[in-house]
Amino acid sequence: MPDVSLPAILDKFTITPEFRLVVACSWIAPPAHERQQAGQIAALCGEVGDWQACIDLVHRHGVPGLAYTMLRRHAGELLPEHVSAQLKSDYIQTSGLALRQGTELLRIAHQFSEHSIELLVMKGILLSQRLYGDPAVRATGDIDLMVRLEDFDRAERLILEAGYRCISPGDKLTARQKRFHREIGQNCEYIHDTTGHYLEIHWRSYLWTEEQTALLWECCQSVDWMGGGFKVWDDDSLILFLSYHGAHHEWSMLKWLSDIAVLFSEDRPNGWGPLVALAGQLRMRRVLAQTVLLANWVYGISLPGELRTLIAEETSAVSLAEKALGSLLQSARERSTAGKRLDGLAHAWYLAKLGLPLAGITKSMLIKYSDFKVLTLPDRLFWLYVPLRPVFWLWRNFIITKTRI
Repeated sequence: MPDVSLPAILDKFTITPEFRLVVACSWIAPPAHERQQAGQIAALCGEVGDWQACIDLVHRHGVPGLAYTMLRRHAGELLPEHVSAQLKSDYIQTSGLALRQGTELLRIAHQFSEHSIELLVMKGILLSQRLYGDPAVRATGDIDLMVRLEDFDRAERLILEAGYRCISPGDKLTARQKRFHREIGQNCEYIHDTTGHYLEIHWRSYLWTEEQTALLWECCQSVDWMGGGFKVWDDDSLILFLSYHGAHHEWSMLKWLSDIAVLFSEDRPNGWGPLVALAGQLRMRRVLAQTVLLANWVYGISLPGELRTLIAEETSAVSLAEKALGSLLQSARERSTAGKRLDGLAHAWYLAKLGLPLAGITKSMLIKYSDFKVLTLPDRLFWLYVPLRPVFWLWRNFIITKTRI
């Protein structure tokens, strides 16, 4: 296979020592890369001019446990005392949440098993265990689970009986609204008011077709953890799911890309051809190309020939990776503002450039679940949500905002 050169990062991007340090300590490199990572962390600690900016970036990118672990391991004596104390406090909170989520995950898995509901754990503490051998080091905000669509109603009933309540899209949908959500949506979100646990139950991931979802159910493996058996993604489907998840959220957080960095640093005796082939089956070649190029730019991950060729063939990979890098480099304030666009036309256009299905993107733009909370229409008038969409948008973005101010 001929060698294919990779495009370099454009000079327009300003990457500060603070950002580079957070990158360096946002993952635990495999043994072959450990010495290089340790040297980078120690050297960058000497270049940092604003330690508060580092702490802010750690929070902004969701890597408190990893940052504390790696800085303590490779640069403990170089850290100002207040920085070490803050990161340690964050690490303790991250670990405590992971332990509580682990207990809840075991309880839910046991309950679903008793009712013969097949359950797939999408990310969370089992991903942390898979990548780092430690379920508590990778920060996670909720418990992400997937069930088959035909099992969803039974799964939801068990969750509600356990004390959870649905917060998105809510528990007051009409029959037509509920059917629309099942057709276009991907999950329901729940909170337990007593324990504070957040839970998402998926029946697919956003914009996946039924065929894609069925194929990914076949790409799973079983793991044992804490005496329980769990179904998780196999390596190739895990990479594609994480790539898709990060891309869909415009790669706004390093913690999503650091997962990819670990996976692409592992040895692959059989090469990366099967991954590229699966990406083609799932129409995710462009998503994968953006992801691997971004991982190369940010983490310096060496890419084999199959992935270099993929980037060369997917000609939009460079512009998509540049957009993602710009998103990663945004400050917390800039990202908060940009986040408001994730339901807008700019985000829909971005998803289309990633090669995701236009039909699903269009349907998701015509009606939003948030519109149901603005006005509950009887099912016979459900079609009015389409022409009223601009009115609802103005109401949420201008009238309500001005009223609150």
